[in-house]
Amino acid sequence: MLKTSTFITRLSLIITALIMNAVLVITSIAGYLSASNNAEETARASARVIFHAVKRDLWRAPSGPQEVAQWAIEEMGDQGLRFLGVFDLQGTELLASGKPVAPLTPRPPRTRMGPRVELQPLEQPWQTRVVFTPPRCTGRHRKHCRQHHWIGERRLFVVLDVEPPVARTIMSRALIYLITSLLAALILGVAAIVFWRLSRRSDRIAAQLAKDQQLKTLGQMSAVLGHELRNPIASLKGHAQLLMRKYAEDHPGRNSVETVDREVKRLEALTEQVLDFAKTGRFDLAPVDLPTLARSAIEKSGAEPVALQLDDTVGPWPLDQLKMEQALINLLHNARRASPRSEPIDLVIRTQDNTLSIEITDRGGGIAPGDEHRVFEPFFTRQTKGTGLGLSVTQRIIEGHGGTITAANHPRGGAVFRIVIAAGRTTD
Repeated sequence: MLKTSTFITRLSLIITALIMNAVLVITSIAGYLSASNNAEETARASARVIFHAVKRDLWRAPSGPQEVAQWAIEEMGDQGLRFLGVFDLQGTELLASGKPVAPLTPRPPRTRMGPRVELQPLEQPWQTRVVFTPPRCTGRHRKHCRQHHWIGERRLFVVLDVEPPVARTIMSRALIYLITSLLAALILGVAAIVFWRLSRRSDRIAAQLAKDQQLKTLGQMSAVLGHELRNPIASLKGHAQLLMRKYAEDHPGRNSVETVDREVKRLEALTEQVLDFAKTGRFDLAPVDLPTLARSAIEKSGAEPVALQLDDTVGPWPLDQLKMEQALINLLHNARRASPRSEPIDLVIRTQDNTLSIEITDRGGGIAPGDEHRVFEPFFTRQTKGTGLGLSVTQRIIEGHGGTITAANHPRGGAVFRIVIAAGRTTD
């Protein structure tokens, strides 16, 4: 119950962090888009003001349009005027002052009527181009019209590039806010992921520590129990053998004595398994010939027939020979118990990239779903006979060599146990 409550609390914190992260990202992007619109509107408004301030002097100043254009750039540069140019109806530049803020491709008037003021957006939101086309000036007001909108006797059009500092400041601040918000969102997201992984790792470490403590307590209890049982069992075994020598083959009590002797031997074997589980001895590594080790384990386990497969690259490997042989015997014994007597057990040994791999596959009914990890728990067994310590002892031996052992069901049927040991990774 406590574990479930902790998981729910941790998951709630992660979900809250992710929601805050999403809200922060959406808010920052929305704020940037809004600032972009504000900067564009500010640039357009400033462009209109600057255009109207320049237009009258450009057409009517006695000093000429070139000097007016130069004066406008100097006087209104701090307001954002960057370029002022005059073009004929074919798009040929007649005079210019300043530098365009974007590639200049002036278009001639799209209509014969006028005047026409066109605001064109440029590459950046804070930049605007004003294109002014004078009217055609016909009829009785032609002279007055030309005085106000033409330069001399020529009908021309004017281009202004405006880049107001206020609009640029708006976008700069919006960009800084966007970058800061996205970095904060990224940090928050990474922190949430790190927190989740650290909490999961903490749970695994706590579970492993609890398991180690449980195994330590269980091992101590097993050692005490095994030693206490060993002497009485040895005494019972000795007396049973003495009685068997006294009774002839046809004596009425012979069957009872044989039964006692058989059960005493079974108890002796179980006691040895308990003591093997309690042992936590040191691992003495030495180069071991793997083919010899495999054949010895097959012979001692009585698991024949066994189909042994060895790669050509298999050579000596640093192992504790006695302990590793015991692990293989346990696995082969279990595989034989699960398989029909006539069906061979597969034992495959490979070495590759400084890694030893051993697979033992039986021909039985496989492992029940959900038991793939439980089969290594002490005293866990689905068999009617046995202590359920064989695989626990095997796992401790493999882990003592710095390796891992896993159990799974083979696609063709039966169970497969895989051992993987990397060279140079041994624990005491």
